[in-house]
Amino acid sequence: MEIDLDLPSWQINGVYVWKLVRFTLFRQFRMDHGLAGDAHPEAKRLRKTKAQLVKEFPGRFIKRNPYRASRGKTDRIIIPHSRKHSMGDRLVDPISARAWLGQIEARSLVLDRTSPLDPAPLPGAADYDVMARLGWIARQFRRVRFDEGDKTRIRSIQQRLGTDLVTDGWSLDEQVLRVVRGFLAERAMYRTLFWKTQPRALYVVAGYGLEGPIAAAQERCIPVAEFQHGSMDRGHLAYDYRGWAQVPYFADHLLTWGGAWHRDTALPRECMVHAVGAPYIETSMRHTGQGCVRREKRLLVLSQGSVAAKLMEAVIVFSRLRPDWEIVVRPHPSESVSSLSSYLQSLGGDIGGLIQFEKETSLGQACNQASVVFGVCSTAMVESLLGGCKVAMLRLPSAGSYFQSLLDDGDAHAVQSGEELAGCIESLPKGSARSYFSDPVEDVCRLVEA
Repeated sequence: MEIDLDLPSWQINGVYVWKLVRFTLFRQFRMDHGLAGDAHPEAKRLRKTKAQLVKEFPGRFIKRNPYRASRGKTDRIIIPHSRKHSMGDRLVDPISARAWLGQIEARSLVLDRTSPLDPAPLPGAADYDVMARLGWIARQFRRVRFDEGDKTRIRSIQQRLGTDLVTDGWSLDEQVLRVVRGFLAERAMYRTLFWKTQPRALYVVAGYGLEGPIAAAQERCIPVAEFQHGSMDRGHLAYDYRGWAQVPYFADHLLTWGGAWHRDTALPRECMVHAVGAPYIETSMRHTGQGCVRREKRLLVLSQGSVAAKLMEAVIVFSRLRPDWEIVVRPHPSESVSSLSSYLQSLGGDIGGLIQFEKETSLGQACNQASVVFGVCSTAMVESLLGGCKVAMLRLPSAGSYFQSLLDDGDAHAVQSGEELAGCIESLPKGSARSYFSDPVEDVCRLVEA
């Protein structure tokens, strides 16, 4: 559809619109048609109200304002992931920490991100949300209008996807106006910040949703690097741009964990890809596994909000056919134990203690205590190979071709149902994650800032 309608080249007020809306639009379409569930159900439940955000803003603006935190020039600006882990005596995002932690911290400006699930701030860091709120305020004064060509494109999209497609309460035309105004306002905020600080590079995690700062950096010829934070398989709307001649507002450098993650993905041609490894994942899996005792008939189920319903249905079937197996369900960080437990109860009635839930134990410990991992498209399936687990993958049409390379290389086995898993669980292959995790590069900044 996007190529037939020439959506990649669609511009409003000089803004490439389709890059800004395709991810949320198609995600909503999949949810509306039962192809996926809510990816972050617990985050939505814990989301703050507008009144709460307004109340918190003055304090954040005064104490953690990025404009005030940067007294002058800085070598680099980092927008990390909101999910933090303990490194030494600090809670930090281990993905982006490679670009600023240690001796180079004093010359780096971190715009700390938090979320309803990860509200703990990084001590001493500036606040990304201050920039986002300033952008929201500026957005109210932006005026954007459709011309006839824009209206024709919107009608054509609605004919393909349905006129009743609504995202977060916004119709398609309202969503387009909203994201264009937001992009223009946020880009202006970051233009000022980059003019003031003159960084040599911008580092981000999960670049989709950060098009404003990326565009502002690229306008000033500041290289932008994105750290891989999860899956990047074919069909991932944030990374697979098959048929696009050019992809706007995408990082200049992509710092990946290894080549297998994007083997079949049409990454933007103008982006330089560097395999830098994931030493924090390998180290964590190794250290947390020390002293763990593997149970030969323990199945670790890796849940995710978008596929949890289908996955839990398969788990119920498996538990009935194989009561000799201990089953442990590990909710995604964006899920709650109570909601998953309630859903399982509604499917299976009395599960009699056959299925346990475990969220507090680290992933490394959980993997090193299980013999088989069962999931759909969680990156933790690949990480579990480092912990010595065998991997069974529930193949759902809605999951696309995620982790196809794992199956092609014989490192995992695909099943279509809980019944099929019950019949083959003893004969699963013992896989390797080596093609997914390259040797670590110590100085990632040299790749970007050289």
